[in-house]
Amino acid sequence: MIHPNPVEVLEARIAPAFVLTPEISVDGKSATFVDVDGDVFTVTTTKGTFTQDNFVYVGESETGPGYLQKIDLGFSTFGKIFQGAKITVAVDQFIGDGFADVGFINAAGIDLKEAVVDGDLVRIELGDGNLRTPATKLLQVAQLGFHTATDAGVSDFASHVIGKINVLTIGAWADASIQVSGGASENDAKFGSIGRASILSLTGSDLDQSGTLQTTGSIGTLVVLGDLTGGSGFESGAIFAGRKIGSLTIGGSVLGGTGTFSGSINTNAKIVSLTVGGNIEAGSGSHSGSVMAESARTISIVGNLIGGPAVGGIFVEKVLTKLTLGGTDGTSGPAVIVAGGPAAGGIAIKKISATGSISGARILAGYDSHLMLINPNARIGKISVGEDLIATDIVAGIDGVNGVFGDSDDRLASNDPKPGYQSSISSITVGGIVAGTDGGTDQFGILAERIGFVQIGGTPLPLGKKTIDDLPLGTFGDYRLREIVITG
Repeated sequence: MIHPNPVEVLEARIAPAFVLTPEISVDGKSATFVDVDGDVFTVTTTKGTFTQDNFVYVGESETGPGYLQKIDLGFSTFGKIFQGAKITVAVDQFIGDGFADVGFINAAGIDLKEAVVDGDLVRIELGDGNLRTPATKLLQVAQLGFHTATDAGVSDFASHVIGKINVLTIGAWADASIQVSGGASENDAKFGSIGRASILSLTGSDLDQSGTLQTTGSIGTLVVLGDLTGGSGFESGAIFAGRKIGSLTIGGSVLGGTGTFSGSINTNAKIVSLTVGGNIEAGSGSHSGSVMAESARTISIVGNLIGGPAVGGIFVEKVLTKLTLGGTDGTSGPAVIVAGGPAAGGIAIKKISATGSISGARILAGYDSHLMLINPNARIGKISVGEDLIATDIVAGIDGVNGVFGDSDDRLASNDPKPGYQSSISSITVGGIVAGTDGGTDQFGILAERIGFVQIGGTPLPLGKKTIDDLPLGTFGDYRLREIVITG
């Protein structure tokens, strides 16, 4: 079972001085242990039989209680004895916190039908290398990574699964990582996939790749009930998929940390659907608090996209089809929305709809994740803002030259491969006002070669189909709508 309390109160750490002996059943199908805090739990198997050699059970005294440091089922020692077994770790008597804690499950070289731990697990090695069969149909753990690697007698928190996980269920998830991989070739990488996953929360720390789920293949459906939280470690508190993410729901917020790519969602392919119940918030680490994908069909943020001290936001290599959000907040740094668009030119951002205000944002079509112009023929479809548009750049395929838009040096790219194909913005509708900032030397712009329709507070701007439009916006003198025809 997955415990309703999200984080176990950590037990006193033991300094193991004695190897203890578990009680193994007559038929060898189960072994019973007493945990450090007194909980009595049993490990059972449906295939093979246990001996003392399958366990490393250590304690401070020769009479226990102790910590189950290792369950060893691996091929190198036991061959295929436990191939296809259902391994269950379950609490029988609740004396302490009700968690049956296990350090390391070594099932390297074999597949398991199921692996279920009703407690905390530090690490697992799993999979026989036959990519045509799943490594496991179910991997279920109440908590992952809340004991230390030293407790578990392993060098790090990195779990490795070779082959598909049909169903993954994890409660609170901290320092540990799970890497699901297929074969070395590009074609075999797809087998390192997850069919369906549910995680209570995913939290990074100061360790690199802590609180991280990574696959070389696809993720069908993934639900994180709480927050996805980055830490100071590189790629901490993050989700990485080598191929498509079908449906991803974050019930809470996506929170960047100080580590690069911390608190982030990444795929080398498409995101079909992403829903975030709270905010996506960048941290001080580069591309922390970010979503990065080759393409994205639907992204929905119930809260706001919040910028940070470093670059963070939504970065799509090709086409962002639909983005809905509450609004943006650029108080601590720009809230960035970027899509490169098709290489041959065309829609990069099809539709953005905000129920509230868009403030302090950069919406850039034809740009990459480093905010460099790569596609001067990118286009933006429709942008709808329910309230105000404040201090925000909306740019399709125009070179800002100095990194600032709306000033005098904005240009067409000098190396445009299709100079006859114009970048464009189809329409922008703002329910409230459009304004820059009061005072200072900043500038903001709505820029493209052609801008079709703009309506502010119910009033359309006087844009001409055959004219080159250049209009001031707001009352502070730092915001312009401009159709650019000058080549750098």
